[in-house]
Amino acid sequence: MRVGEVAALKWQHVDFKTNTIMVRKTQKKSTKGGELLGKPKYNSIRDIVVSQETMDILKTLKESYGDKISEYVFSSYRSHWKAISTDTYRDVLQVYKERVGMTRPFTFHDIRHTNASLMIYAGVPISVVSERLGHSSVAVTYSTYAHGINDCAERRQALVTA
Repeated sequence: MRVGEVAALKWQHVDFKTNTIMVRKTQKKSTKGGELLGKPKYNSIRDIVVSQETMDILKTLKESYGDKISEYVFSSYRSHWKAISTDTYRDVLQVYKERVGMTRPFTFHDIRHTNASLMIYAGVPISVVSERLGHSSVAVTYSTYAHGINDCAERRQALVTA
């Protein structure tokens, strides 16, 4: 998910029975300086099936809120139980990078790229990767990850000829 989609995620869009996260909104910066919710980039409304491990973590998070439950999956008392801003996600990632001694550039969006690359290397069809990422077309996914797709094809061919 994009950072704005994570920031806008509400509990009503988490289905624990089907292990599905429904991407319906994204958090965007207002021209007046605040945050507002809107449609995801390229109107990429979609459902994402996630692992049981991910759902267990979300259940634990929801239970930890107790009676302070917010409509947002990720909220805090500092935000008065409203959505956490996308800038805060980026700031927290920076803090964790510093704690572990990471000095190279690494963004929240890089996590998304890593997930997509891992799916491609695992042989997930490009159309499925494209849908999961919410790209406007398979062509966008292909152009972004062509190096990984070509690398996978070369590896498969090497296995066949070996």
